[in-house]
Amino acid sequence: MTNLTCPTPFLDASLYPPNQGYVGGRLCATVPLPGQVAGAHCCLPCPLQDWVLNETSLNALHVNDIMNIIGVVVGAFTLTVQPRAYFVTNISL
Repeated sequence: MTNLTCPTPFLDASLYPPNQGYVGGRLCATVPLPGQVAGAHCCLPCPLQDWVLNETSLNALHVNDIMNIIGVVVGAFTLTVQPRAYFVTNISL
């Protein structure tokens, strides 16, 4: 699939079906781009974060995903453990 109508990294929207995939998530240029052929509708390819973020930010996103999974596991474990005493009800004023 060649891209002769839009500058890199944009792709011509006519190469892809307009009713398939996540159409609402497509990020397309609303102004003419330098090097764009007249009448072409240029969009960024998916996944967008690979084109917008640098490598360090992408690694941070993966670390964030792992930390969230660990947090869900710890939270689920905490909710399933039956506490022996409720410290809030044992406070004397």
